[in-house]
Amino acid sequence: MTKQDIYTTGLTLPIFLFGILFVFTLSHNVINREVESRTMRFLVTKTSRNKILIGKLLGILLFWFTIVVVCLFVITFFSKTLHFTILLECMVFLFYCTCAVVLLSTLVPRTSQSMFLGIVISLLLPGLSFWSILSDKFYIVWLKYLTPYYYFEFNFPIKFFPLLLAVILLFLSLYSFKRRDF
Repeated sequence: MTKQDIYTTGLTLPIFLFGILFVFTLSHNVINREVESRTMRFLVTKTSRNKILIGKLLGILLFWFTIVVVCLFVITFFSKTLHFTILLECMVFLFYCTCAVVLLSTLVPRTSQSMFLGIVISLLLPGLSFWSILSDKFYIVWLKYLTPYYYFEFNFPIKFFPLLLAVILLFLSLYSFKRRDF
C-alpha cells in the first residue's frame, strides 16, 4: 500500500461502506415529501414530471459532488497527487445510490415509511453485496450483479457498469412518477 493509497482510503472506505446510508438518510423523502405536503401539484402544473425528477436528482448529486470534491481537494493538498479516478469511482457509486433513493421516494408514498425502508436497505445492501461477492451459493450469488460493489474490482470499462444500473433505476423512477396521480 502506497502513501497515496492511504490518503484515498480515508475517503473511499467511508463512501463505499456508509455512503448509501448517508444518501438514503439525507434524501429519502425527496419526492414523497412534496407529494405528502401537496406542493407537488403546483410543480406538476408548471413543468413536466421528468424535469422535476431530474432536477431533484441533480440537486442531490450536486450536493454529494461538492462534498467529495472538497474532501478530495484536502487529500490532494496533503498527498500532492490529484486522484481523478477516485473522484470518478466515488461519483459513480453516489450516482447509483442517488438513483436508488429517488426510486424509493417515488415508490413509497409516506416519508416515515421511506425513512424506515431507506435505513433498512442501506444497512442490508452492503452486507448482502459483500456476502454475494464472497459466496458461491446459488441463492445469493446473483445479487452481486445488481449492486455496484462487485464492479469496482475490475478495470476501466467494467468499473463504470454501475452507471448503467443507475440509469435503469432512474428510468424506473421516471416511469413510476409519470403514472402517479397528484
